Amino acid sequence: MLYICQVCGWWTIPCLKIHYESDNETEFYFAGQARGELVSFDTSVAEQPMIELKRYLAAHYEARYVIDPFKVEAIVASIFRDAGYMVEETSRSGDNGIDLFVVQKNDSTRAAIQVKRYKGSVGAELIRSFAGALLYEGVTRGVFVTTHKFTRGARITAHNYDQDRGYYIDLIDGERLLSMLKVGVKPAFEKSGELHGVVSELWSAPEAIAQSMLNSFTYIEI
Repeated sequence: MLYICQVCGWWTIPCLKIHYESDNETEFYFAGQARGELVSFDTSVAEQPMIELKRYLAAHYEARYVIDPFKVEAIVASIFRDAGYMVEETSRSGDNGIDLFVVQKNDSTRAAIQVKRYKGSVGAELIRSFAGALLYEGVTRGVFVTTHKFTRGARITAHNYDQDRGYYIDLIDGERLLSMLKVGVKPAFEKSGELHGVVSELWSAPEAIAQSMLNSFTYIEI
């Protein structure tokens, strides 16, 4: 039997030994053992296939801090595409604080995404800057993705923009991004609906988004 890890792709076939005895002789039958070998993955190679990069990051999530920031943006774009969204990547320079635009295929609602490869926590100032970028681009829905955490002030600021100004900003921290990655590397027939559920909070009712932010306040460091 072949065993395969759905996250990293490592595989093994266990050894099987069968002992057979008859009146005149004893026989042994063997099935050989084989396994895949995990090799060092060079994240600096631009040509690495996206699925391999996502699998590597899902299995070695600590590497998110050393992967090129533009590759992190590409990974987030790939996750949203896999979830059924149309994705537009902006230019690397002059993007006005927006890295991606996403649109639901059955809806014309457009949302903007900013991706930050951060080791530290994202604070309220960056959320305010992102809200200004949403205003500049003329969109009212946004997603801020970070590889680490959001401060309590950042979550309160996002909530206030929702309540006071009608800008719905979904915050995806490192823990949630890892969950999206783990779903994203599953076979297509398994992941489509599950992955859409992970990221579709962006198109939820504003009240649901606000409640989600408020529920998380207790667990967020300042």
